[in-house]
This record gives sequence, structure tokens and C-alpha cells, in this order.
Amino acid sequence: METFITFDVNAGLHPKRYIKIEIIKNFDKIELKASQGLQTSSYQKKISEKIFTIIYESLCNLKPAFLTPNPVIAGVDGETWTLSFGNFSDSATFRVWSPSRHNDERNLKEFLKVCEIIIQLAEIEFNELFE
Repeated sequence: METFITFDVNAGLHPKRYIKIEIIKNFDKIELKASQGLQTSSYQKKISEKIFTIIYESLCNLKPAFLTPNPVIAGVDGETWTLSFGNFSDSATFRVWSPSRHNDERNLKEFLKVCEIIIQLAEIEFNELFE
């Protein structure tokens, strides 16, 4: 069965700050695909079972209860981070607006840690999101 992890950052007013990362595990093959900014092309690389398992288990430990239900913060500036994982019969999605802002109040530290691991694994320079 195919298992997936997808991560998107969409900064509507800043298209250069858009990233998409997909990690797909299909039987014994695990591949990461990533694209950044306005690029129409992406690159791929293989990742190890160990790294995939670490990320997937971290995601499984993220529960909706970890995310403070209120306030839902949104705005014009900033970006939306979407993190999905699972398989085609069972999956979960977290969608958070500008998680680096007010992350303590919104209980987003664990969410940010998982996202940062994925970004680093994809070798994408996106440090300004963690300032």
C-alpha cells in the first residue's frame, strides 16, 4: 500500500515563497519530490526507511488536540502551511496560517519541528519561515 506525506507552503502574495514537497513510500521504494517558487520543474531523491519512519511517527504523534482550537488566526500577509499524511484509505491534514507567528499561543512547536525536518530533507532554503 502506498503511504504519503505532503507538505505545501503557499504565500499567496509572495509566489516565490511557495514550496511543495511530497514523500511517497510504495512498497520498498521511498522517494521525495520537491519544487520551490515559480519553478515548473521539480527534483527527486530517494530517502531511507529510517528517515521516513522518523518523520511518519512524528506526524502520527501530532494530534488535533495539540493545536489550540482558538483563535484561528488568518490574514492577508503570511502563508498557509498544509501538512498531510497517511494512505488513500486513512489520512490526516493540518492546515495552519503562518505557524511561525504566535506559535507558543497556538501550540505549534511540534508541528513546526516536523515541517522543518521535511524542509531540510528536501534541501530547500526557507529559513525566513523560522524567524
